[in-house]
Amino acid sequence: MKTVLLSFSAALVLATLIGCNNHQPAQQYAALEPMRQSYSGLMPCGQNCRDSESSLFLAADGSYVLEQRETGANGMRFAQYGKWARTADTLTLVAMNGEKQLFRPTEEGLEVLSVRGVPLSNQQRYHLTARSQQPAS
Repeated sequence: MKTVLLSFSAALVLATLIGCNNHQPAQQYAALEPMRQSYSGLMPCGQNCRDSESSLFLAADGSYVLEQRETGANGMRFAQYGKWARTADTLTLVAMNGEKQLFRPTEEGLEVLSVRGVPLSNQQRYHLTARSQQPAS
């Protein structure tokens, strides 16, 4: 009886070890490159205003400024300040009031994402284009 229990325990441990060795290779992401420092384009403004012409400035210390101006004759201007963070496939802006905005870095700039991290229905319209870097004088 002792031999049967010992054999059963050994088989169980062996099966567990074989099951633990079943892993899939890590998902491959493109290498992280430094973020450009400024972007501009058309973004959704929110529920209470029209789309806005936007300029986004990312600082090396992790802070950002997002300046927006409503399209139209009486377009209001406003600015948002906060912190930014980047993962392999998402740029997250967190405003001082806690509101989050998500972007997907592309070769041309930033694609605006919904709060769930999926592209908005009109991808071509809501995209910020990277501005060319001006040499420091």
